[in-house]
Amino acid sequence: MRELISKLGYSKIAILFSLFFVYSAILLNQKWKSNDIISNDMIFYYNYLPATFIYHDITFSYLKNKLPDDIRRYSGALKTEDKKHYLSKMSCGAAIMLSPFFLTAKYLEIIADHVPNGYSSTFSFFICLATFFYLTIGLIFLRKVLLCFFEEATSAIVLTCLVLGTNIFMYSTYSFSNIHIYSFCLYSIFLWFSIQWHSKPTLKHSIYLGLILALIILVRPTDALIVIFPILYGIKDSSSLKIQLRMVGDNKINVILIILFLLIGLSPQLIIWKIQTGHWVYYSYQEQKLFLNNPHILKGLFSFRNGFFIYTPIMVFAVLGFIPTILRQSKFALSATIFVIINAYIIFSWWCWWYGGSYGMRAMIESYAVLALPFGIFIESVSKTNNLSKYFLFSVFSLMILLNLFQTRQSMSNLIHYDSMTYKTYKKIWGRLSIPDGYMETLSPPDYKNAVKGLPERDMTRTFPFMRDGLRSKVSIKSFDGKYVSTDSTKSLMLIANRDSMKTWEKFNITMYEFGKCDILAFNGKYVSSDPTFPSILFGNRDASSYWEEFSIINLPNNKFALKGYNGKFVKPNPDNDYILQAISDSLTEQETFIINPE
Repeated sequence: MRELISKLGYSKIAILFSLFFVYSAILLNQKWKSNDIISNDMIFYYNYLPATFIYHDITFSYLKNKLPDDIRRYSGALKTEDKKHYLSKMSCGAAIMLSPFFLTAKYLEIIADHVPNGYSSTFSFFICLATFFYLTIGLIFLRKVLLCFFEEATSAIVLTCLVLGTNIFMYSTYSFSNIHIYSFCLYSIFLWFSIQWHSKPTLKHSIYLGLILALIILVRPTDALIVIFPILYGIKDSSSLKIQLRMVGDNKINVILIILFLLIGLSPQLIIWKIQTGHWVYYSYQEQKLFLNNPHILKGLFSFRNGFFIYTPIMVFAVLGFIPTILRQSKFALSATIFVIINAYIIFSWWCWWYGGSYGMRAMIESYAVLALPFGIFIESVSKTNNLSKYFLFSVFSLMILLNLFQTRQSMSNLIHYDSMTYKTYKKIWGRLSIPDGYMETLSPPDYKNAVKGLPERDMTRTFPFMRDGLRSKVSIKSFDGKYVSTDSTKSLMLIANRDSMKTWEKFNITMYEFGKCDILAFNGKYVSSDPTFPSILFGNRDASSYWEEFSIINLPNNKFALKGYNGKFVKPNPDNDYILQAISDSLTEQETFIINPE
């Protein structure tokens, strides 16, 4: 056994050990059998592939008439601001990285005598496989980087902690609809070639640096910040700065090659934009943007809504590692420090600083490749003090790995809510694997409408006081004339405003899933729907919430509220139809107002 360990090395064993856990979790979850992989953000990263290799239409015009209804919702394209063209919100980098896996899936479908549509479980399976592949490549290159500075044992600990002690595990085993593992892989490769270029600035290293940087930008444009690392690497003081400037001056051709191949690597996206929009450069995120004058750094780090240190506490030690890193004047001290500071500032300046549906701060995952360096310094600093400190530290790491794996399981079970967690919720679910009573009442949904405008989020309990503290509230609803709204069991569970007092049928649960967006549960536990097949009559008879079960709720003066159905019409008790509630009004008058009170 010792011979095997000696031959492989601790760091290789750490990679194999970590990948075994990841591989086992992927097989256990079998996410490719669901419709959850080609969804959310992955739709916009992925859609270039079926457009190019199946439908042969990069303009996405085929979305209008060539896709069956059951997969059109997975197609993921936006219209340009002039509404004349389709384009994807995300750039094409992830699609380039996925293309070998996509083509393999396509030809396997053909061999199996299936007509490939790009959205079957076969394609989902190969997205899972691609994620595992790029995690493996990323760890291999990060190991090479770490071994430039640390011993085998330190490198092994860092690698194990990164995979099992952070949300890398979640995003490589369960949540495949984001591409941060791809970026983590590219970061690790880029760091390796940056170090190699500084050691030996060859033609090959220059070409690789330019192309990898281009791919990093094509996957996530803000990740262009990683260029800080090679620019500042090796600079410790004024004398080392002069040496670096002299080296760059002596290698002007190689620097030009980096820039040239960077531009060549970026050209596919420029060509796609030109074809799709008529412009070489196009801002595809539309109203979503950075607010550099209003970063949410403290919230991003410490909020229970996906805060970095809350759900990835082991990375506190990586940040603490900057202290000995700077004191030792390590080669990467300046480059890593400046990168992490600016990168965090940019990440938390994004309009949606909690990054939507997430487990932890997923936007930080790729930067773990850089944070691995001060993490290694911290481990070495503690290990060299005394054995007691070393064993204590390893015990803490072990507990944090267990905490991360447990919280990952909680997130998979939706106990850790993707965007509405609060301190009260965190306390309520601590140590649990099932949803406790009162869980929904502790959640607090984000105010997406204000956030996208760069405005402060509104206080939901002030805007909708019947919600009290959380996401769900038991309420009664009165119409403008003082009558209670009832889910009438004698009339096919229609909602009718005709009761003088509140009993069983007059009780409802309102759940906010977004600021100003809600669904309503009737007394029988069924969702209220404004069914378009019955002139938008409200029924309390649906088992699940979908489009017609969504309502907008509008705050009005004097503690009154209005409701809009999914069709955009205001809800009113119709006096011409026995005061049955219908979403039929185009304008807001007194008849469309309601009083909603907590039970």
